[in-house]
Amino acid sequence: MLNLDSFSWQRVGAMLVRLWYGTLRSFDRLTDAFYWVTIDLILWGVTAGYVQKQVPSSDLNIYFLFVCGVIMWSVVYRGQNDIGIGLLDELWNKNLVNLFASPLTVPEWITSLLIFGFLKNCVAVLFGSLVAWVLYDFFLFTALGWYLIPLFFILLMNGWWIGFLVQAVILRVTTKAQAFAWTFVWVMAPLSAIYFPLATLPPNLQLVAKAMPTSYVFEEMRSIMRGSPPNWDRLGFATLLSALYVIIAVWLMRRAFQRVLRSGLVKVY
Repeated sequence: MLNLDSFSWQRVGAMLVRLWYGTLRSFDRLTDAFYWVTIDLILWGVTAGYVQKQVPSSDLNIYFLFVCGVIMWSVVYRGQNDIGIGLLDELWNKNLVNLFASPLTVPEWITSLLIFGFLKNCVAVLFGSLVAWVLYDFFLFTALGWYLIPLFFILLMNGWWIGFLVQAVILRVTTKAQAFAWTFVWVMAPLSAIYFPLATLPPNLQLVAKAMPTSYVFEEMRSIMRGSPPNWDRLGFATLLSALYVIIAVWLMRRAFQRVLRSGLVKVY
């Protein structure tokens, strides 16, 4: 349980400063925030341009659909990456024991990761939107309008629960499962219907995809880009489902962390 009396925003602020300086001094972290979204925009943008030429009578601009999908999916990827890699970074630097030998609590650590990840995600989306505008004359905020805000937060929550699930797995089986931090989110990509309607999936996979909140978000994203208002019932369901998954994933991570504390944090390395 979160003890509000022991929770300190000053320690959260100190962790945010640490994460900030760690990012500034790490070329890998800086490039990861901007490199992949740029590569994906170039790759999928060129692909979408070719597909659009094959179906010029389509009622939907496939070019913009793919570009928008790339930017919005980066929200999920970045969200889980900042949480999962946040733990791995402490393990790689042999710093997890030092971190929790201080007065810092797990809720404070988690809060700092969420805040810093949110800020990084906002910067990454702005950067991706700028690249899309320069390369394809596509402006995300014009295409989605204020609907971008709820879509962004639902996708961000999905990145969070995936990240906490990754943390739980790593804490359970040690860094032998570190590849999980990069690969698991991409297992979710086909089930999220990023670039195609959900009905395109085989019937069995459609049932699985309907359990993924991201599939509802991308379906409504396409509806907005067609000029229709989103289905708020579906987005509301996606929000509740995302919140449920976050709660379950955080619970699993806390259970795994408590188990590690009993056996010793050094056992995770």
